[in-house]
Amino acid sequence: MVFVSLLAGSIVDKVGHARLMSFGALLMALSIAAFSSAIYLDSNLAIILLAIILRILQGAAAALINTAAYSFAAQGYTDQVEKVISIMESVVGVGCAAGPVLGSVVYEFLGFAWTFLLFGILMAPTSALLCFLGEPLKIKARREALQ
Repeated sequence: MVFVSLLAGSIVDKVGHARLMSFGALLMALSIAAFSSAIYLDSNLAIILLAIILRILQGAAAALINTAAYSFAAQGYTDQVEKVISIMESVVGVGCAAGPVLGSVVYEFLGFAWTFLLFGILMAPTSALLCFLGEPLKIKARREALQ
């Protein structure tokens, strides 16, 4: 995540916040859904390697999403940046608290594979919705000045 965050900082100015967050969300959705296939592998080594690779991809996806989101908040809402970031952090906190509980309930009813497939499928529309995220005029002007 650390290395991808450093890259994302320079990429966001070129491709835009919406595209970077959208790609990150798509990568996250695919890597979550792909984890469901671990149950079908025969070798412990294969399961471990798959888990490591997918966690690396999820970390990269999180870095893309987070870097673009915080940059968007800082550049687009300069007069309210503290308020916007506090809202973002509150949502993350709720997710961290509710995620394990919700995941456990879903796992209890659907089992291993379907739990990851479900959450991957539920994450996928986020990628499409982020494509329609408009950029504040401040950010558009900055990007045009860089080109």
